[in-house]
Amino acid sequence: MTSQIADDATSRLTATVLWGLIALYAAARVLQVLPGKVPMLAVVALHVLVPAAFALIHGSAIYRVRGIVVFLALFLGVGNIIENVAVLTGLPFGAYYFTSVMGPKLFAVPVFLGLAYVGMGYLSWVLSSVILGEPGGPLTGARVVTVPLIAALIMTAWDLSQDPVWSTILRAWIWVRGGPTSACLSAIS
Repeated sequence: MTSQIADDATSRLTATVLWGLIALYAAARVLQVLPGKVPMLAVVALHVLVPAAFALIHGSAIYRVRGIVVFLALFLGVGNIIENVAVLTGLPFGAYYFTSVMGPKLFAVPVFLGLAYVGMGYLSWVLSSVILGEPGGPLTGARVVTVPLIAALIMTAWDLSQDPVWSTILRAWIWVRGGPTSACLSAIS
């Protein structure tokens, strides 16, 4: 009985922390539209560290520590390699570079960007699992393909929604020739 009481207390504490992180992230979203009121690096940190912390805490509870550490390593490693290659070659997104707004970089990519991928990648995965049923369940059958595919679409939608604000208003990255949309529109005209 004592073990169950301790487990219930831990679950309540975990839920309280996770809801607190959600509230903090919501506040960070509001701060984003008030440039100059809060140091931009603090806004960036709130946008990145809060979802990453959520991913680590929630992921540890759902997938255990080993599972979330593997997820973390994959997202940081693969995400950083792909983003560095994209910045250096312009493929597949077009020519762009990161400014100092997002803080220190690992090669050409801000460290915070990799952590943003961790948080949003995890949330995309969880949302995909919820949409398809059996959140936290094993990937078997069609779920081996559908969960990652829907998670990728969710993360892409998140990324596309961030680009207009972060690249134009906040100037966290700069599209050398106006970005892929501008290049496509120029090619059509």
